[in-house]
Parts: sequence; C-alpha cells; structure tokens
Amino acid sequence: MGWVIGVIIAIFVVEVAVRAPFIRVCLGFVENIPNFGVEPATPDPNAERIEFPTSHGLTLRGSLYQPRSHVPDEPASSRGLVLFCPEYGGNHWMAMQYCQALWDVGFTVLSFDFRSQGDSDTLEKYKPIHWLTQYEVTDASAAMQFIEQHDELSQLELGVFGISRGGSAALAIAALEKRVKCVVTDSAFSADSMMIYHSKRWAPLVVPAWLLRLVPDFHIHSTLKIVQWVSRFKSGYKYFILEKVLPKLRSKPVFLISGKRDTYVPPVITDKMRKRVGGDRVETWIVKKAKHNMARSVLTEEYDEKLVGFFARHLSVEKTPASTTAEPVE
Repeated sequence: MGWVIGVIIAIFVVEVAVRAPFIRVCLGFVENIPNFGVEPATPDPNAERIEFPTSHGLTLRGSLYQPRSHVPDEPASSRGLVLFCPEYGGNHWMAMQYCQALWDVGFTVLSFDFRSQGDSDTLEKYKPIHWLTQYEVTDASAAMQFIEQHDELSQLELGVFGISRGGSAALAIAALEKRVKCVVTDSAFSADSMMIYHSKRWAPLVVPAWLLRLVPDFHIHSTLKIVQWVSRFKSGYKYFILEKVLPKLRSKPVFLISGKRDTYVPPVITDKMRKRVGGDRVETWIVKKAKHNMARSVLTEEYDEKLVGFFARHLSVEKTPASTTAEPVE
C-alpha cells in the first residue's frame, strides 16, 4: 500500500505544480481589463431620449432614432427596428458611429447603456468589466420588454446589432428571445474560447513549454473553470457562458464581423463561434486591415453596404407576434 500512497502524493504534487502557476496566469488575464481606448460619444439632437426599468430597481437610459420622412407633413415608415448594444466603455450615443447607414435608409435604431455604464444607473458594488455577465444579458432583456410595451416599436420586425462585449450580449439575447429575427456583431467573443486562447498564449511565461505540451486540453478547461469560480467568488457576479446558448441561433441569420489584425479577439475566436452556432445561416466577414472594433473605420462604404443589406434581407415592416423570453435571464 505504501507505493500506492506514494503515487497518489506524486500525482497531487504534479497537479499543484501544474495548476498553481497556470491559475495565476489565467486569473491575471481574466481580471485585467485591457485599455480599449474607447471615447464615449456626445449627445445627439437627432435622437429621442428613452429610459426603462430593469432589475435591482435600476433605470437604464438610451436613445431612439426614428426614421426621417422625406415627404413634408407625412410620417416616415420604418423598414424595421435594430437594437444596438454598445461596447464596454462606450455609451448609447455611439450608435450612429456604426448604425448611420441603417438610419439613413429608414431603419429605426434603439440604443441603450448597460447598468453602471454611460447614462444608466449604477449598481452598487458592481464594477463593469469587459466580460459578459448575467447583468448585461438581464439589461438586454429589459430593453426587449421596453420594445414589447411600446405601441410603435412592438409592431416592427426586430434585429440586434452589438459591438465587442455588446456583440456578445446581442448574441445572447438573440438566442434567448424568439422575437429577434437576426443578429449582427462586430468583434464579439465568447468567454470560454477567449480564456482558453489567451491562457495558452501567455502560459509559457510561467510554465515551461515542454510541460505545457504535456497538459491535455481537458485539464486546461477544468483549470479555467476553477479560475472562473475564484473570480466569481471575489467579484460577486457571474460570467455568462455564451457557448451554451449559441446553438439556439442555428435557425436564425447571424453575421459575425471580425478584424484580421485584432490581437485581442483574433479571427480564430470568430470562427469558433461560427462553428458553435452551426447550420448554414451564419456568415462571417474578416476585414483584413482592421483591429478591434475598427472594421467600419477601415472599410466604411463596404461595411455599411453589408450591414444594410443583411438587415434589409431579414427584416420587414410586418408585425411580429409578441413572445416571451425563451429562458429566464435573471
């Protein structure tokens, strides 16, 4: 029996030796917020200010861009409604930096700030991070409820468009809400895929390369779960695992945009999400010279053309029957 105990002790020592430094690296990556250099936009006189309630007694605020009429004294008809989810560090006034072409051709655009961001109320003890949490998904659900209760907006076909973390929230709410007909994202990402990719990228700084090559993928995945539990215990909020709901989008049109020069959310992450969604209704566009969130700046005309074309194909002005959330997001 002595040798059995010795083997168990040896395995335990190896486990600690491998996991401990890897956990430190992963935890540092998970909790370190990159400097995206996002500059929030200023108020736009073309927009109508809106607000609506969400959980924890908070009020979320945003902007509504109604189509402009080109005929005097006649109201403009809308080609459909696009719910815009801004990136981490941005605000709802940034909608026209991405949606200008949609508004110009007659789409209604609704944008809002997540809790503890922009003009929306702050949740005590919640410091927003670049990862998608249950809070952002709950806030997107509150925006959906506002749309359903609005006399005009509830009559329009609905699509969702999001940037970076806002894109992750857009994918989540599109998967959970039957009401959403289609979704577009720019530089969106899923937490698990990102954590695995960057952990492997930076782990050689503290773990010998030869040892890392011997570690099976399931061991890395389980270690990352431990990292998420530790981070959740420290912060008090729960990361939203996008991978679990992406397959629900299989029957919906999905358009994933990514920058080839994006070092934070590389195209391989976009491809993993495409495969996770599956089916033949998901398409991707990798913009060659674009960095994170910069695809429209690099190819503005083509970006706008693709964006308008996608929503024009998949939205109409016909009424969509109201439906409840497919799954609770609280």
